[in-house]
Amino acid sequence: MFMKPLAYINTTSTLSSSLFYSQKKAAVEKSSKTGFIAQPSRQLVCRPKDGRKWSKQEIIYQNRKHETLDCVASADLDIPLLEKQFSVADPQEVVNFALSTFGEEVAIAFSGAEDVVLLEYAKRSGKPFRVFALDTGRLHPETYRFYEKVSEYFKISIEYQFPNAEEVEALVREKGLFSFYKDGHGECCGIRKVKPLKKKLSSLRAWMTGQRKDQSPSTRSFVPTIQIDPSFQGKDGTSLVKLNPLANRSSEQVWSMIRALELPYNELHERGFISIGCEPCTRPVLPNQHEREGRWWWEEAIQKECGLHKGNLSSTGMEEVASQLVENLIEKEPIVIFARSDCPFCKQAKALLDALSIAYKLVEMDKVENGAELFEVLKKKTGQKTVPNIFISQKHIGGWTQLEQLYRRDLLKVNISSLQIS
Repeated sequence: MFMKPLAYINTTSTLSSSLFYSQKKAAVEKSSKTGFIAQPSRQLVCRPKDGRKWSKQEIIYQNRKHETLDCVASADLDIPLLEKQFSVADPQEVVNFALSTFGEEVAIAFSGAEDVVLLEYAKRSGKPFRVFALDTGRLHPETYRFYEKVSEYFKISIEYQFPNAEEVEALVREKGLFSFYKDGHGECCGIRKVKPLKKKLSSLRAWMTGQRKDQSPSTRSFVPTIQIDPSFQGKDGTSLVKLNPLANRSSEQVWSMIRALELPYNELHERGFISIGCEPCTRPVLPNQHEREGRWWWEEAIQKECGLHKGNLSSTGMEEVASQLVENLIEKEPIVIFARSDCPFCKQAKALLDALSIAYKLVEMDKVENGAELFEVLKKKTGQKTVPNIFISQKHIGGWTQLEQLYRRDLLKVNISSLQIS
């Protein structure tokens, strides 16, 4: 039977392959406080340091000493098999796997919210663990205080990542401090969050996040427990493993653990904040509102990702989300311009409508995380392969040339609802 390196096999399987690492079987025990059950360990298929095959006489139990494997590159992981097995695994087992397999080359991305439970699982593993956070420069004061509490509670040093000061300065000088309310959050998040994250991940083999499927039915319902990150690369340009140990946990389960263990939490949660990000882009939610409605509330629900987790969706899922966004915008907005920020014809279209004081919705596809999918959806819908791609009163008119023709025919009015497109 052929097995790829780093794939899990059942502990009862026959040792037919000479490429394997056997973990010590963990006791199945139930915590009276958390109610979570530790799962029995499995055997990990891995190569020895020199790349040769293990002999049966060379089987070692490094896990007894909490040592880290010097395993093959993450590209050799059998991700589909691991995802199948981890999809029903306890988060503790997933965290143990990550720390045992990648050691110092895996880190937990801490957002300053309920993902504090990930740090508790890492602590319970008995292994050293690393934690990093993105300091955008625009977080709530409460979040900064929470970071300090977490550092003291877990006795760790959080590795803070910062945006490039020159890029932040250029953005603010050009567009001001709150351009995202008009242009969308993609550009600001790209500078303050995505680029610092990309830099950090380029030094790792794997990372863990606190994402859950119930956080956003629109963008996170496809979150797997383990995947090869399609958006970022790891150390030396290799494939990066992304683990979401809490993917199948609910908000209720997470908070039950926080309360039962009296873990520190962000004091903003006491004031109605659930999903917490930067101060200008986060607000409390009302009873019965979904938690993501407190983030980027001026944008469509299916756009509410900052670019850090674009890879959550399969290509099919991404296209479905993009298609839904296009249809929603066309239905709700009198005028929608799908554009690119560097397109001169797009700039002419915007300038014309601005001069006429006609309101419009602008979507610059090179500045949103699902821009490529939006372009493909529009191409299929309209047959147009260029930008701007403009819709008026739910009808596709074409691009800049067609918009200009409407203007010359005196058909563009301030009261756009009265415009009749033949």
